[in-house]
Amino acid sequence: MMQLGEHGEQRQSDLIKVFGPDSSTVTKTLQRMEQAGFVSRGRAELDRRIVLVAEGPRRPAGSAARYLRGGVPADDAEPAPDRDRPQPHTLRARR
Repeated sequence: MMQLGEHGEQRQSDLIKVFGPDSSTVTKTLQRMEQAGFVSRGRAELDRRIVLVAEGPRRPAGSAARYLRGGVPADDAEPAPDRDRPQPHTLRARR
């Protein structure tokens, strides 16, 4: 979450490079975080092969890591204001 907060939306492949060689673990973690509302994922408009990841509709307020460890229900996360909520259709390809 800090990576997305500091650098904004990123390609999923770039996040995999940052967090380790096991792409399936990173992908599964992002899927769980997306289901809980911590991140949004979508395809790039210019190249549909690229998956972009952005902060989701819920601000983690420290709870994303606890949620992933099973300590905090996703409903306890603080919702983000609508104006800050990235939408998958607005994600764009990096150049």
